[in-house]
Amino acid sequence: MIRPLLLAMVMLGLAACSSKYPDYEDLETQPYYSNLRDTFQRAPASRVSFQSLDGLASPQLSRAPARRRPSAVIVRPLPDDTTGVTASQIPFDLCAMGRTAAQQLIQAGVSPRSYALYTGIPGNSVAAAWHPCARETLQGAGWTEATQGFTQWTPQGASQAANALLASGQQVGAILNDDHMDEFLRAYLAAGLTPPATFNDAPRFSAFTVAEELRAANQDPLTLVANGHAWYGRPAVTAGVMIKSGLQVAPKIVPPVPVVPLSETAEQNLPGIPATTPIGTLLTPEQMQMAISSS
Repeated sequence: MIRPLLLAMVMLGLAACSSKYPDYEDLETQPYYSNLRDTFQRAPASRVSFQSLDGLASPQLSRAPARRRPSAVIVRPLPDDTTGVTASQIPFDLCAMGRTAAQQLIQAGVSPRSYALYTGIPGNSVAAAWHPCARETLQGAGWTEATQGFTQWTPQGASQAANALLASGQQVGAILNDDHMDEFLRAYLAAGLTPPATFNDAPRFSAFTVAEELRAANQDPLTLVANGHAWYGRPAVTAGVMIKSGLQVAPKIVPPVPVVPLSETAEQNLPGIPATTPIGTLLTPEQMQMAISSS
């Protein structure tokens, strides 16, 4: 059972870290600006924010009234010169993640030694943190970059990117992407082709269904995944609660991002979990089942 004190802390964290507007990664810059400015004007007790558009967030943080800056706990990378205008930053170690994924692809002896690199939108801070590290590691081992592209972080965008890769006729040994890989893998299956190895750092439970589809087609490509980003809001909530309580929190905390084959997360594949839920949880399978059965 969840201890009452822990439950109270979680509830306090959710209340303290709320604001009127959710931190939706708006692909339109003007609404993004407006929502960010409005949040600081309202000055919530604490604000946990997932930023992927660091170039847009940084000026708004700097211009916010000083008395309101301490409310911001930022998850995901921001420029180094912004630590003074936020309460804390928790930019999980995306560079190390990219290097680890690349090293595992190299060690697996993937062939051909070429790769395709994808992200959602141009200029986002997530890709800026991990793409160079993955690229440097792969190219240092003699790999070549066949192509790079953008998925808009949508299923439609991913399908378009996957079909464009197939239509190009380029043979790649691996596809690396910072969103789920469902559309890429299904595109290869639909074309009757063997999928390359893949890595993605935003896996969803739908990946287990795709893995079953691959097995049914006698395909078993290496599928590497990292911890879903959504779960890094948990230490940010803790930081917000601590700040609200008057406790000291480090200006920057960098948690690791483990990379493992999807098969090593199979125990989390329980009936009843929505397909869009990110993989990676602090709960045991028993706790997950209890949460599902009581919901």
